[in-house]
Amino acid sequence: VIEEQYQKVPVLLLDDLGVQKDSDWAYEKLYDLIDSRYENRRLTIITSNKPLNSWKGVFQNRIYSRLYEMTQELFFEAVDYRENFGGAA
Repeated sequence: VIEEQYQKVPVLLLDDLGVQKDSDWAYEKLYDLIDSRYENRRLTIITSNKPLNSWKGVFQNRIYSRLYEMTQELFFEAVDYRENFGGAA
């Protein structure tokens, strides 16, 4: 239903991947989404504060292997903007 919509959109942005709560259900849904987009060669943009190689121990190997094959990793260095605005500690 809604999951199928995310599998079929031409471009999908997954923001802050790696901070979701761990559960079998979450991993199953993430795998279904990643696998479908991988198989159908759909553009998926992923943001994260973690480098790709650190995900191997976080995600199940079948998720990591698809992400490893389907991504081109780009690094951006920047100051945390929250620190400049006096965010809560």
